Amino acid sequence: MVLPTAGGAVSVLAGKALTVLGAIEADTMGVTLPHEHLLIDFAVMFSEPRAASDKALAYQPVALSNVGWVRQNFNANLDNLRLLDEQTALDEILCSSAQADTRSSIRPT
Repeated sequence: MVLPTAGGAVSVLAGKALTVLGAIEADTMGVTLPHEHLLIDFAVMFSEPRAASDKALAYQPVALSNVGWVRQNFNANLDNLRLLDEQTALDEILCSSAQADTRSSIRPT
């Protein structure tokens, strides 16, 4: 992070990223995920399907058996709009980090 001072000199943070654990060298960040929603309740976007045949799908957990429908109707499945389990969020970010050599996440919410 480059922060000019009032006198025009470059801060000691030049070339660094400021993290919650302190300043680190920017080149050590690796692949960085910006603005990840680790936990969210987006149920306000829920729209129950009109078709009677789809109503049951609205309240089912996302699974291989319904993922095609959920992708086509992302806001019509309540489970798809909620990430509420802290352990699942931690497991997913760690798995993603290991697979993609991700070392940073910016502003996880």
